[in-house]
Amino acid sequence: INEITLRKALEKIVRNNDVFSSRFENSLQKFDYEIKRESILNVTDIDTIEHQKIEILISKTAVDIKNSIDINKGPLFNFTLIRFVDG
Repeated sequence: INEITLRKALEKIVRNNDVFSSRFENSLQKFDYEIKRESILNVTDIDTIEHQKIEILISKTAVDIKNSIDINKGPLFNFTLIRFVDG
């Protein structure tokens, strides 16, 4: 996957869809979250040499992603590219 192309595509999707700039305050949806370009795509590298731990590392990454989403402050999304690298 070309990271630059993916980042540009995600930026375009986010820029053209108000839902990505939304957050909730007192059960009301607001569209005022400022999306920072550098935070559009997170990249996580997972070392494939430790193949026994890949599932654990992916699960930990998923939990980290879930915990980073804050419906009150935003953002309501987190795009993460998981790359598998050899030591």
